[in-house]
Amino acid sequence: MGQPIFQFVLVGIIGLAMGMEIVQATPCYLDEGTFSAYVAKTEGYSSTSREDLARLLWQEGHLDEAIKIYQEIWSTQPDTWDVNFNLGFVYHLTGKLPDADHYLSRAVQIDASQSDGFFYLGLTKLKLGDINAAAADVKKAIAIWPDADHYHRALGIILKLQGNLPGALSEFRAEMDLDPADTISLQQATIIEAILAAGQKRTPLGSPPAPGSSTAH
Repeated sequence: MGQPIFQFVLVGIIGLAMGMEIVQATPCYLDEGTFSAYVAKTEGYSSTSREDLARLLWQEGHLDEAIKIYQEIWSTQPDTWDVNFNLGFVYHLTGKLPDADHYLSRAVQIDASQSDGFFYLGLTKLKLGDINAAAADVKKAIAIWPDADHYHRALGIILKLQGNLPGALSEFRAEMDLDPADTISLQQATIIEAILAAGQKRTPLGSPPAPGSSTAH
């Protein structure tokens, strides 16, 4: 544990867990000209309608186009949680992690009661290699919403990266209590249980005292 490739694999597991698949693009957005013409029609729309358009775009795989719209909205609403979170979230999807960190950090400053802000900030910190900050942020997310899907699984993976196997096992079990069909948490829990069991066998009870130690009579 702790090797970059191992960390990359576990981060990939979290990504799959979040259900952040990007679907195939639909024909109406296949080229820049068509997209620009479509967006031009929305210029008089409310910010809510434009946010809906941006959400549709990133769901269809047009992340850069979604960011353009979110940035336009942000220019007039820089201090709202939704806009900062959405920008940070889509930057997270694109892999532009410093940008994701910037906007998600701003989002949790604006409203510290929103669990998703801390959760995706934690995932971003993890991908940036700051495992301790990632653990702290995901723990905050769980404190706000203990029953959220995938929160405990993500923390379990982070704790496993930190080497805290008992803590990780507890989080994977908590995720399975919420979702008994969660095969990833079951797999991870099974692996950790085997590691912990093997460790106990290598350190049997009743081992002789270390040389030089005194024993009361």
